[in-house]
Amino acid sequence: MKQFGGIAVDTTINATIMTNLKCSIFYAMMFLSISANALRQAVGHYTGNGGASKAISGLGFQPEAVLVKPANASSSFISTSTMSAGKSKVLSSANVPASNYVNSFDADGFTAGSSANASGIIYYYVALDADGDISVGTYTGSTSAQTMNLGYRPGMLWVLGEAGDWNDYGNISMDGWDNIPDAFSSASTLDASSASVSSYTATGFTVPASGSSGVDDGSKYNYVAFKGSTAYTGTYAGNGSATTINYGATPDWVIVKDITDLNNNLWFKDYDMPATTSYTFINGPSTIAINGITSTGFTVGVQGEVNTSGHTMQYFSFATTTGTLPVDLLSFTGLKNDGVTNFSWKTASEINSDHYVIERSSDGIHYESIGRVEALGNSSSVLSYSFTDEHPLPGNNYCRLKIVDKDESFEFSKTIVIDFTEKENNKISLYPNPVYDVLSLLTDGSASKVKILNINSQTLFETNIQSAKSQIDVSKLPQGIYLLRFENENNAQTVKFVKE
Repeated sequence: MKQFGGIAVDTTINATIMTNLKCSIFYAMMFLSISANALRQAVGHYTGNGGASKAISGLGFQPEAVLVKPANASSSFISTSTMSAGKSKVLSSANVPASNYVNSFDADGFTAGSSANASGIIYYYVALDADGDISVGTYTGSTSAQTMNLGYRPGMLWVLGEAGDWNDYGNISMDGWDNIPDAFSSASTLDASSASVSSYTATGFTVPASGSSGVDDGSKYNYVAFKGSTAYTGTYAGNGSATTINYGATPDWVIVKDITDLNNNLWFKDYDMPATTSYTFINGPSTIAINGITSTGFTVGVQGEVNTSGHTMQYFSFATTTGTLPVDLLSFTGLKNDGVTNFSWKTASEINSDHYVIERSSDGIHYESIGRVEALGNSSSVLSYSFTDEHPLPGNNYCRLKIVDKDESFEFSKTIVIDFTEKENNKISLYPNPVYDVLSLLTDGSASKVKILNINSQTLFETNIQSAKSQIDVSKLPQGIYLLRFENENNAQTVKFVKE
């Protein structure tokens, strides 16, 4: 058992994988965590458009640190409010902070630069507000050891040097291996000669003197510190088999490290990534590492760096809420029906729930309320709800539930997308969009040719269909934007879709 805020949390490993509860078959554009403690963070993604910049808004606060991972083999990068304006630390190597990644922190989000806005590439982000649970700051290397006072013991620390020499990889450590931090960018543990942290203390952390350490005299170091007592941290024993780690809350994001073999990579997954996908900070995706988020923790597959038999794994996670969730949401769906959208959702249990607000957006960022449904109240049985949007927007409708408790605290469901784009002659429609593995296609039933093209109009796949409803496996396509081309003797139509 682990004590968290006075609550005993069970971290026992279950050998059976729990079903990964999903609020919908679509992935969230943005998930904002507002919990009982002071933590404010936003987890989400955006798709690059190739422009000089792209504003990501709707976070509800001005972030002071942002971590971004492209959904390919490109390296993650981190920007903090303590870095020079427009600078970010790319985690691939020992380098100076670079321009055109995070250009600015804005009142309601941040602006990505051209190096973080490649056309068709999805970028996953965690945006953080410095508050009682997260501290953003700097120190300057010295010939003497230093102590940084945060007012709490860190559970995790990121250190981002600016000199750009061999010491200045982006470093990460968790409580228990703080004096031997890892570089974000490699599987090699930083030894004492390159460590930028000596130890954690009850009220902060200590920094070694320059010389025989990873600290350069006179160099600037940016740090992001996470309060250990308000996070979910713990260890589990690898067993080489698919495993569920339970600690009683739904993670917004989780980092896992093999502490038996510190030369292994760290793995990272957030709530918004495709269901089975996780990343190291510098490589492409895996579906056998951290391969699921559950209502009470996360699952791991057979990837050795998160589940080698006999090894001890350490995890760090900030979760959706601290304590009992007011609603256990089983599903949230929206179906088109003669020009309206019929929403329905089910809950497995409710505690002190007050009402639901249905919110809609044309861009997945800026939402408006379109309806309210009163909660049926405390229940331990399955409850069903419905709502009809009589006037959907033209094009894509991004929709989510705002789940409001009696004390006015709230959380959001995952976002679903209902497409009201007018189709030429009603010849073709496809769903889901975005899609993860199987694309369903509805046509008029005539014999047709279907092609999938990339954004450069190069044909990647071609098949003939004979029925009104067919399915196409797109699971092996890289994430990005594609075109589906429908052709028969009477009609040709192209529809854009997003592969998650």
